[in-house]
Amino acid sequence: MAASMKNFRLIYRILQRTNIQPHNTVHNSAPCEVSIKYLYTAEQLPPKDTLTQFEESTEEFKFVEKILPRRNIPDLPVHTSYPTPSGWVPPNREKTKDLPYSVERNKNHNLPVYVKQTTLRGTKITTVINRVHGDIWQFEKDLKSHIEETVGMRFPLLTEVSEVTRRVTLKGNHVETVGRWLIDKGF
Repeated sequence: MAASMKNFRLIYRILQRTNIQPHNTVHNSAPCEVSIKYLYTAEQLPPKDTLTQFEESTEEFKFVEKILPRRNIPDLPVHTSYPTPSGWVPPNREKTKDLPYSVERNKNHNLPVYVKQTTLRGTKITTVINRVHGDIWQFEKDLKSHIEETVGMRFPLLTEVSEVTRRVTLKGNHVETVGRWLIDKGF
């Protein structure tokens, strides 16, 4: 950025000293022709047949499409038995239809439960659950009571609820417990 700004200033000073006026019109022509007009006067421009020509090709776009992100989410994979060797289980809509909240899976059909570690004045480890829809306060209350019972905590679990970002944050690493609880609930 800084180098290109220096080059621009240098070219601008040269143009001011030589009284060369840049053209303000934009032509539907080769990109190099536009930049050449800033360096030469109209009489000094090289002939058009010496300028670089280009053509737009759409045949090779199939190679670019492979690296672009997908526009739609793929369908749920079908396996012969569940859980799969990796431990993946599909969501069960029958279990979740009566709950006042839901947790939406990500584009890879995985649960949005993550561990976040920050190192500001010491190490702080938190568990983050994203994509919580519905009554987020009831979700936090049910999850908090389940973790306190499962882990056997002597003091209340510290949580943070963000209604705007649909996120619940728990103090500590509780990914396994939260993941099992969400699968048991049918998410």
